[in-house]
Amino acid sequence: MTDKVRKHLEKAIKHELKNSAEKHGKKFSSSHEAYAVIKEEVEELYLDLKNFNENFKGFWDAIKVDDHEKAERMLICSIGSAADAMHELTQVCAMCAKAMRIYRTGAQDE
Repeated sequence: MTDKVRKHLEKAIKHELKNSAEKHGKKFSSSHEAYAVIKEEVEELYLDLKNFNENFKGFWDAIKVDDHEKAERMLICSIGSAADAMHELTQVCAMCAKAMRIYRTGAQDE
């Protein structure tokens, strides 16, 4: 990964962390809450990856029958699903960073 891409990802993660802090506070109330929120984000990521796989399979199926229009549609859908997964992964990273605040401050119940 290039430094430029990494910086863009870090910026996106910080943006998600800021949004979460504005909506739900800077810290989780407990490590249990942190686990539950991260788990939910991972489950959403899994669904987006599943959608990507289905779209990408559709792309392959279209290639095998030489259906260029369907192949293009499936690629467009694949890009959308991959972008959705990237967004969810950004949220996973942000929620992990938010969870780190529990352990860095040493206080779970604030």
